[in-house]
Amino acid sequence: MSTTLLADLNQRDAEHIQLVALWRQEPVLEKVGELRVPDSLQAAYQQQCKALTINEPVCVLAALPKADPSGAASHRLLTYLESDYATIMTLRRAGQRHMLIAATCMVMDVHHQQFLFQQRSSKNHLYPGYLSVFGGGIHPQQDGAQASQGALRELQEESGHNGHIPPSAWWCLTQEPDNGAVQLTCMPTYINISEHPQFDEAEGKVVRLDWHALQQERQQPQQHWTPLARLLVEAWFRIGEQQG
Repeated sequence: MSTTLLADLNQRDAEHIQLVALWRQEPVLEKVGELRVPDSLQAAYQQQCKALTINEPVCVLAALPKADPSGAASHRLLTYLESDYATIMTLRRAGQRHMLIAATCMVMDVHHQQFLFQQRSSKNHLYPGYLSVFGGGIHPQQDGAQASQGALRELQEESGHNGHIPPSAWWCLTQEPDNGAVQLTCMPTYINISEHPQFDEAEGKVVRLDWHALQQERQQPQQHWTPLARLLVEAWFRIGEQQG
């Protein structure tokens, strides 16, 4: 990816999303420790635990990798701290924003020549009704701290489709400066055809767009897409244009 293209993508919505790095292979996650609340916040942590239905384990990025101007990180090894959601929320309310890692995917149904997106539930507190990609936090044990496993698990939960990631897939590392979240996204992820996929509709509904429709959707107002989804769609088209 050229320096000019990387800079152009990162100027589109720099306040909300930044493309940090691109790889042609899946990044490797390595645990280097744990993130826990200090004794002074234990009472607040216990209250947060009681407020949560499930306190899920999460991965927190220890440090963003250094990248050269082309957007190619010097290495694909990302170090992380194991934690849990209640800890993240407790520290966030105390003014500390840690880089919670999510695994997401840009999905293609090759058989029908369509892209799949999630239209977020209108009840969602963040970007309600917006078009987004499938994904969520990486579970250190359940996903084996692998972005690919986390992305495919979230895809199945949110769309009902089983998927697979081709060896040629691009992997994007993005960061949301306003909240500290980072995403590892594989694009494309191909789905296996399912006649009647079952999924949790509380998360949102599945939207299918062919190539022409997606080109038209690119022109919609900024608020029509989540910042991450808009950046990924634009990166996907621009990379394709560069490769001819």
